[in-house]
Amino acid sequence: MRRYTVDDLRYTVGQNIRKARIEKGMTQIRLAELCGMRADKIGSQIICNTERGLHFPYLRNLTRIADVLEVDVFSFFKKLDHEENMDVKIKLVGNGMMPEYKRNGDACLDCHARLGADRICIPAHSRCLVNLGFCLELPDGWEAVVRPRSGLSASGIDNAIGTIDSNYRGEVKACVINNTDGAFDIADGDRICQLAIRRVEKVNLVQVDELSDTGRGASGFGSTGV
Repeated sequence: MRRYTVDDLRYTVGQNIRKARIEKGMTQIRLAELCGMRADKIGSQIICNTERGLHFPYLRNLTRIADVLEVDVFSFFKKLDHEENMDVKIKLVGNGMMPEYKRNGDACLDCHARLGADRICIPAHSRCLVNLGFCLELPDGWEAVVRPRSGLSASGIDNAIGTIDSNYRGEVKACVINNTDGAFDIADGDRICQLAIRRVEKVNLVQVDELSDTGRGASGFGSTGV
């Protein structure tokens, strides 16, 4: 059983508030209005981590949220069903191989190429879609992210970042990019990319005429120098 962290607690509170809000058919903006709060203070920002341990600077606001949603404030701290050990359903395709964490502490799962031949060749400065040999069924509110492997990237072989949505049921693929001046061979079963499983948060976009001012303003690319 993994250790339950402060980030987990923040996420738990935020998700339980979101769940109660949706059950009431209420937007986050509306909930904030009824509570007399800023919308960005509804959820995980209620909990802070200090040198003295957990701190709840907005606990009074949390109680106010519970009153508006007509729920017990302690229900916000109930662990979500998937937080102890989250299972993700996976279906292998053909001779596909199971993604795997190579070492304890790894953030991503290594994924293997599933080819229709023993090997394929990607010409210099070209790209190719490579089957990874599995399909996923992710819980709602989660995504899988296809990422490059650092060792391959260091040698000029990358892949485009790919998002696997929770409603996608097809075979996961990687867009492998050969940035070198020579051909790159991929053999069936080669570790070709990584897969990260991440939480995602839905937002409500609120159209406004003006945005708040900041010291940075509209300064963008290269604004801090090289």
